[in-house]
Amino acid sequence: MSTRFVPRGIISRGRQSVVHRAWDSRTQRQVAVKRVDADSGDALRHEARILEAAANPHVVTFLDSGTDDDGAFLVMEPLDGETLEQFVARAPLDAADIEAVASQVLAALVALHGRGIVHLDIKPENLMVSRKPGGTLDVKLIDFGAALEMVGGTFRHGDHEPVVGSLFFVAPERFDRAPADPRADLYSLGCVCYHAATGQCPFQGDTAPQVMVAHVRHVFTPLAVLRPDLPEHLRMWIERMFARDASARPESAAAALEALHDHRAVP
Repeated sequence: MSTRFVPRGIISRGRQSVVHRAWDSRTQRQVAVKRVDADSGDALRHEARILEAAANPHVVTFLDSGTDDDGAFLVMEPLDGETLEQFVARAPLDAADIEAVASQVLAALVALHGRGIVHLDIKPENLMVSRKPGGTLDVKLIDFGAALEMVGGTFRHGDHEPVVGSLFFVAPERFDRAPADPRADLYSLGCVCYHAATGQCPFQGDTAPQVMVAHVRHVFTPLAVLRPDLPEHLRMWIERMFARDASARPESAAAALEALHDHRAVP
């Protein structure tokens, strides 16, 4: 690692990446440094460019990027708390916490989509959550490795093939490599909210093809069965978010956020 960043342990390890906790000797503060395998340097540089453009209170903060003897690296703010996946593993969330997660992610998506960016990998593992002193949740969207940016009127992922995302949360139209649409992020967030409410994904299977078929056939257990205690408007809102057809979902993140706050049916 660059001599500027002194390793202080590993925060997380993925299939192709490692995020280190480090001390920035130049700014004298703790940071998180993401590295990928040697063949993914271009992808990391693409992610750095996306993340720099995605500045928002509910998106992990980009600090720096560069290349050293070990390859490309991305520097971000260190985040306290845990992933939503870890949070939900202890117990499903109540209505207030579900709405807090949804509201903050949607606020981030309003900003991202407005800048011509779609995330395309919204899942519990990519949402960092912590409790504020008052008890409410604070949510940050992380990992923009699958994100697309608008270039010449279409969404592109640099010079390499787009990543579909996590099968349990990806919109079904993405299986056919359909042109990216911001409403795919809304579908994923709807699946995340269902998971937050129940501890399980709406569309399940033991193999990747089974999960894909479950999305396409759109057969799931209604929230009214699993969480009858949740307000009806919230249950309906979540299920409309992951409607099979994109045209049946909210028309935008802003419309979804308005409907959530106004307790109306999603337009």
